[in-house]
Amino acid sequence: MVEITPEGGMILAAVAPATTLGLNIPREAVGKALTEIPLPLTLSASLTEGVQRSLDNDRTVIVRIPMDEISPEGRYWRITPLHDRNGHQPNRALCRLEWAISERFGGNAGADWFQTVIDAIPVPIFIKGLEGRYVFCNRAFGAFNGRPVADFIGRSVFEIAPAALASVYHQADLSLLATGGRQVYEAAVRRPSGGEAEVVFYKSVFTDSAGRVGGLIGAILDISERKAAERALTEHMTRLQGSEARLASMLAERELIIEHATTGIVFIKEGRIHRANRRFCEIFGLPPTEVIGLSLQTVTMAEAPSESGFFDLDPRAHPALARGECYEQEMPFRSRDGLTIWCFLKGRMINPADPDRGTIWVVEDITNRRHLMRELREATLAAQQANRMKSQFLVTMSHELRTPLNAVLGFSEIIKDQLCGPVANERYVEYAGDIFSCGEHLLSLINDILDLSKIEAGRMTLESCSLDLTAILGGAIRLVHRRAQSRNLDLRLDIADPAPALTGDERAIKQILFNLLTNAIKFTSSGGTVTLSAVQKFDGDVVLCVNDTGIGIPRHEIERIMRPFEQLDNRYAHAGGGTGLGMALIKALTELHGGRMQIESEPGIGTCVSILLPGGLGA
Repeated sequence: MVEITPEGGMILAAVAPATTLGLNIPREAVGKALTEIPLPLTLSASLTEGVQRSLDNDRTVIVRIPMDEISPEGRYWRITPLHDRNGHQPNRALCRLEWAISERFGGNAGADWFQTVIDAIPVPIFIKGLEGRYVFCNRAFGAFNGRPVADFIGRSVFEIAPAALASVYHQADLSLLATGGRQVYEAAVRRPSGGEAEVVFYKSVFTDSAGRVGGLIGAILDISERKAAERALTEHMTRLQGSEARLASMLAERELIIEHATTGIVFIKEGRIHRANRRFCEIFGLPPTEVIGLSLQTVTMAEAPSESGFFDLDPRAHPALARGECYEQEMPFRSRDGLTIWCFLKGRMINPADPDRGTIWVVEDITNRRHLMRELREATLAAQQANRMKSQFLVTMSHELRTPLNAVLGFSEIIKDQLCGPVANERYVEYAGDIFSCGEHLLSLINDILDLSKIEAGRMTLESCSLDLTAILGGAIRLVHRRAQSRNLDLRLDIADPAPALTGDERAIKQILFNLLTNAIKFTSSGGTVTLSAVQKFDGDVVLCVNDTGIGIPRHEIERIMRPFEQLDNRYAHAGGGTGLGMALIKALTELHGGRMQIESEPGIGTCVSILLPGGLGA
């Protein structure tokens, strides 16, 4: 490096520590005038003229030196003006004695040829002398660091990089210069625009023609994108491995489910089995190792498979499968020992658009189920027959019992009322009253059994007519008035004026109301209230309701009391006895009218029984 003195002279400001391109300048020459340095005359004159021209024009100049001045290979001076940090007029210049490469290869493009080639390389390239100062760098190096190339020439790494990082680079350089060879390492550097870049440094020493180390040359390869791609690839591979592990787990679970399924599963392609689970093999009595590849005809001892991909099903099978629908069918097959196996088949094409991919079938052995269903049907028919015989027996016996019972009632009433004259012993009259009372109870029971049997046998028909609800409800109240009075109960009738319109069987409606009122009176303590009401809803339906303040019914017992011959515990039985037919008969008569019965009750508070009847029945 050469500086201009205030007097206009030139002195040597810095020099490489050893020979540079064959020119040996001692360290002691630094600070001396160029005229005092022992240089060849032509070399000294050209250097002085070149420095002056470079500083005057503020640009890099090339000064060619005759080839025979130093060596037959040729050299030239590359002289670059250097500015201070304030951008003032340069007063020093960097002088580099370089090989005239273009001359060496016979070209005539000049010394700029080498710089042009290096600048065209997009990889940052730099050269350092033995003192660790930059003596050359290309445009890519300047762009990578965000500074002009001239800012690096003649400076060390400590002048352009943070101290900690510069120390690392410097130690690496010293190690390389000491050992020679080549050095490759990765590092993270700060980008001029912010953020970090991941790079690889490639460095190696160079020697002069005498084989002496003259410095080091390096290149910087930005691998940020490659590293990011590698990290992304690693993350992707990790995710992929996780997905593969999950997929493998799912496949293993699927295999376990298929193999341990309680129904047979078989995959059929081109009329032959490609896959079958253990249950399918058990159904047809074949080892799993012998099933694969067999035709279905061989496995099932059935007719040849149809184009549906399974057995010779009905004609609807293949079109349904071709449409992508699930086809179901029950059919018999034969096992290896000749027994008939009934199976429920459920199949679907894997891809209706590509029938060659085959079909999947689920095969369930329903042989035992069919046997049980047949036995159940037979048992049901037998029960229905027995029920019809029971109903017929009850109807017959009811008629047979009512004939002598009517005679007992008639004669006991005559004795009770002493219609044929006074009875000498009053006890006989009392006994006759008891006989009459028990006979009436027995006759009521027989009538309930007869009515219920007729309903169950489907022999009871309704005689529909327009009903006068006011008269029917009033008559029901009169029938039970004495019973209510004897138990000290408040018996009430609540009916709108005009009364709701209802069409139905008058005798059946009366029987429903009588049974409801009788039950309410039976289970209501002295001083309580029993209310009979009727209301018509907006949709025309009529609700008949009997509400009492009796002992009530537990909620879990409500369904039970509506079944024939069902009674609750002793507490309810002692309240008035009964056969358990009353509520069942009410429910049956209500449903025969197309209505329904609803019970709401709470122990200790009372019960409300509602009969909902269609307002237009029989109209």
